[in-house]
Amino acid sequence: MIRRARHPFRLALTQSTTPRAWLASKTTVTAVAAVAGSAALAGVYRLGRAPLEGTYRFSWADRGPYEVLGTVLVAYCLLGVAVGALVGQLVRRTLAAMAVTGLVTGLVMALLGALRWSLLPVRTLTTSGVGNGVPMPPGDSLMMDTGLVTASGGRLPEWTCFARSGSLRACPEDLNVAGWYVDYHPAAHYWPTQSIETAVVLALAALALWAAFAVLRARHR
Repeated sequence: MIRRARHPFRLALTQSTTPRAWLASKTTVTAVAAVAGSAALAGVYRLGRAPLEGTYRFSWADRGPYEVLGTVLVAYCLLGVAVGALVGQLVRRTLAAMAVTGLVTGLVMALLGALRWSLLPVRTLTTSGVGNGVPMPPGDSLMMDTGLVTASGGRLPEWTCFARSGSLRACPEDLNVAGWYVDYHPAAHYWPTQSIETAVVLALAALALWAAFAVLRARHR
């Protein structure tokens, strides 16, 4: 009875191809498949999103539309391939390597997702006088923060006047409130933010891939 090899990659590494060429071919094929798959997903998403564009949870800055409609989706897929190549060299167990790869890629996505709106400086609108109300940025903007601004340029939480006087339109004189402020990102910040995040993710992917080949080289000297 012929028994299946427990680790097929070991058999592959005994053939005429070099370990480096074997890993390069595997990662290349996987990367091409990942790019093609992410492009197809983005196309399907665009078709399904078209009737809902601009509605709640479907604006350009929301999680989901932000990733799928830009270049970061492809970058994260390539990061997953590169991290998988590295983890596969270290863990040497398929299911465990897949789990670790998913965890690492997910952590990077979560971290950069939390930091992405800090990559570019916000724009600020102000109004003079509390009674004039909160200034409104363009309708397609991403609002980051709003509150009260003092005559000296300091900032106070938006509920400060209400907590002291019971009204949003009347502030105690000792607070020296001059008006409202709003920090926001305009829609024009979408592609610059995408470009910066994509570059960071691709740099991480390149580093992971380099490490994968370094580990392979160290094991097959």
